[in-house]
Amino acid sequence: MAILCQMQSQKSKPWARLVVDIGANDGLILTNQHQDQRVQYVQAVISDHDGQERLYLSPDIVAMESRVVSDELLNDHSIITVTSLSVKTFALKYKVPKYFGILSIDTEGMDAKILHQWIQLGYRPMYIVVEYLHQKEQDMTTSLLMEEGYSYLMKKGYNFIFQYNIDLMQGDET
Repeated sequence: MAILCQMQSQKSKPWARLVVDIGANDGLILTNQHQDQRVQYVQAVISDHDGQERLYLSPDIVAMESRVVSDELLNDHSIITVTSLSVKTFALKYKVPKYFGILSIDTEGMDAKILHQWIQLGYRPMYIVVEYLHQKEQDMTTSLLMEEGYSYLMKKGYNFIFQYNIDLMQGDET
């Protein structure tokens, strides 16, 4: 709601009406039954490569702690193999415009790596919501975002919210 209020207060709205929610669990929380809303659920993980990843499925759906895991947990019966898409592949496949509304990332430990890919590829969502669990990640990513035209807006729980300076938008909004 805080982001919605902020967006509505903007005089100009030059960004695409799009929310990319990485780590949305089942994606159902995103829908609100508006006729002009289209939700596309992508059954894949976003990582630094295309291919396959091992995903730990948390037995507690409420805790939402499913996550990509390394080799040491291979024998756990709660591990499944899933499709992995890099940010570049995901953005091209789903035609994500350079400037769009909200990028939300909550991936239980891969948040900073995924966010850095979006920024390095030149994407500039107007609002970024990212979960930080480690101070080092927070410091590095906040510095990067500030260098790229973002300002810190607020913190909600573990989520940090940043806003892009729309005066930095280039003429090409796609």
